[in-house]
Amino acid sequence: MYGFLEDITSPVEEPIRRVISRFNTGTIDFTPLVAILLLGFIKRMIYMFL
Repeated sequence: MYGFLEDITSPVEEPIRRVISRFNTGTIDFTPLVAILLLGFIKRMIYMFL
């Protein structure tokens, strides 16, 4: 189950993780939060333009 979830989320999280790592957030990984917010923003933009 873990491998399946990792395979699905990695393409979205890896680019975000590379950008966030520059800000040295310590031991807290904000990548899932940023990914959820970013995907929600993209979803709203698609709905607005359709």
